[in-house]
Amino acid sequence: MAAVPVAALLTAAAVFVNIDWIVFIALWVLLPLCVLSAIVDIAVVNRLQYRAYRYTHDRSTIEVRHGIFMRSKTTISTVQILSVDIVRGPLLRSCGLAMVVFRTIGGTVKLGPVTPASADAVRAQVMRALEVTPQ
Repeated sequence: MAAVPVAALLTAAAVFVNIDWIVFIALWVLLPLCVLSAIVDIAVVNRLQYRAYRYTHDRSTIEVRHGIFMRSKTTISTVQILSVDIVRGPLLRSCGLAMVVFRTIGGTVKLGPVTPASADAVRAQVMRALEVTPQ
């Protein structure tokens, strides 16, 4: 998606300087390529990322797995969780989704986007585990 701002900047510079061949390249070559890359990103890459995203949680741990080519697995012990936040920005709200943010001793781990019901269930389970765990 970084190609879109670059193409817009080149197009603006070419129009400002009024160089015909740069305007031609920017408008008829770079701009369609940027639009095509945006469409592929939205239609293909996002779906692949969504399908490759998994999480499981039980009484003592939360495991988050994601990635298409570079697969990553993060395991969080509920004992190390300091706080659990549910974040719903404007884009997530419009899609009916939420993101769970775990603040741990070692940093921040994001889970999602997930449905609001799943976010509430994960948060409730973690909070129950924190109440039972002796400190």
